[in-house]
Amino acid sequence: MGVAVLSWWGGSHGFSGGSSRGGCGGGVGEWCPGWGSGIRSQLLVVISPVSFPFFSERITFKRMLSYTLSMTAEIYKKIIETESTFRASRKIYYCFPCAAFPEHWMDEFNIINEVSIFFNIPFNSVKIIGSAKTGFSIIHDHDFIDGISDLDIALINVDLYMNLLEYVYEITDTFRDYTNWNKHDHLRLKQTIAKGYIDPAALPSGHLKDEYDHFFSELSSKYFKKFSKIWGFVYINEKIFELKQMKILDAFKEGRIF
Repeated sequence: MGVAVLSWWGGSHGFSGGSSRGGCGGGVGEWCPGWGSGIRSQLLVVISPVSFPFFSERITFKRMLSYTLSMTAEIYKKIIETESTFRASRKIYYCFPCAAFPEHWMDEFNIINEVSIFFNIPFNSVKIIGSAKTGFSIIHDHDFIDGISDLDIALINVDLYMNLLEYVYEITDTFRDYTNWNKHDHLRLKQTIAKGYIDPAALPSGHLKDEYDHFFSELSSKYFKKFSKIWGFVYINEKIFELKQMKILDAFKEGRIF
């Protein structure tokens, strides 16, 4: 016998309808679960294997989680298709729960908390992005696969961003010394810096890159059963983060895959 809690969202398959709570609007596709938005409706499952009234078959706990992930992805796809990219990006990345943690809520907290503490940035400046957030990859159009897909994280903090930028300037003598930097990485980093974000994988070799790589390598090893890799991207501020996500959502809506 086991106990599981499954978030339960509105519609004809047992999902509760949308509401205006939490400032996220009302009606279909307007539901905003979780933190600061009222209490989520939940389905408490006491027996495993279990039966759900809205499925004609009996399913195991593991299969229940796959249904949860699939339903989350479908809800997010519907929001992206019907909402403006501005509203969709804010709902998904600031308001809605993470699809990859239906059974391990504390793992999500622990990962975000570790990142926040290590980099000395506010807890709310750390956001789960990518397929782990939505249940599918918006960029590459494939589903999140438990134990195989990566966990991508956005670190949104101007001080951290400037710290990395100053490091690059010092190591490369303001982009003039490429001794510890391959051509592909320095060209890629220049492009992203101009757009207000940094992928630390493209940083030149040095103490700061070593610390960054080591932290995420250790974090990845803790959750190797859940993700193939955990990695963080640094954004200068929330505005740049939103614009980046909106560009990706626009491409998805138009059928353009990166």
